[in-house]
Amino acid sequence: MENRKVVIGEKAITIEQARKQYLFLTIANSPNAVKILSTLRRTDRPLTRTDIAENIEVTVEYTSKLLSDLIYGGFVAEFRMESRTKYYALTEKGFEFIKELKSNKKPTQ
Repeated sequence: MENRKVVIGEKAITIEQARKQYLFLTIANSPNAVKILSTLRRTDRPLTRTDIAENIEVTVEYTSKLLSDLIYGGFVAEFRMESRTKYYALTEKGFEFIKELKSNKKPTQ
C-alpha cells in the first residue's frame, strides 16, 4: 500500500484514500463501465464476464479489468453459484449510482 499523500481541498490524504473517494468519477467518465452497470441493471439474472463482454462488445479481458474496478468500488458483486463460473450482479450502491447517472444527476459517492 502506498504511503504517499496528495492534497485535495487543503486536506492531505493517502493515494489509496483518494482512489476510493473519487472512484465514482472514473466510473462515471468510463463509457464501458457505465455500459456494464446498465447491462446488469437491465438483466433479470446474474451474468458471467463473457455475457457482459458480448453485450457491451468488448473483450473478456477488458471486461475483467472494468469489473475489478467496479467490484473494488462496491458497485458490482462477484459470486459463484455451485460451479467454478463467476457471476456478477449490481449492488445497491451500483443500482443507485447508475439510476442517478441515467437521470442526469451528479452521482454521489
